[in-house]
Amino acid sequence: MRAKTLTVLICLLVFGFNPLSAQQAATTPVTLTVTDPTGARIPHLQIRVVPTPDPAPKMETDEKGKLSLDLKPGGYALFARLSGFKPLATHFEVRTTKELQTIPFILQLALNSGPVEVVPRVCDTKVRDPGFAFFGACNLAYVVR
Repeated sequence: MRAKTLTVLICLLVFGFNPLSAQQAATTPVTLTVTDPTGARIPHLQIRVVPTPDPAPKMETDEKGKLSLDLKPGGYALFARLSGFKPLATHFEVRTTKELQTIPFILQLALNSGPVEVVPRVCDTKVRDPGFAFFGACNLAYVVR
């Protein structure tokens, strides 16, 4: 009886029964897709996912606006930023499954998204506005380009 038990234990150890691997959470294949409001895919967009997948792959969409990852089930935060769009900060859930999950994200256009340039207005030193009598009639203006 003792020899049988010892043989079973040795077989379990040799053929891969490992209590530590049984405790690790399985991963789920996930594809993140990023588009603009018209549905056009956003290629080569740097993305940050928190918590970071282990091992951490290159976190950038491909030329089709997709990023494929293997993630453990649970909640994640996603952050992305691209000029001309509002910064994206959102939450997504990964379900426990072996099937591919596709999670879409849409970048929203930013209003007045260009850089702000502050330029002096042309001053007319001969104008004597009572409100600006001491300083002259010069103000600053901003231009969004």
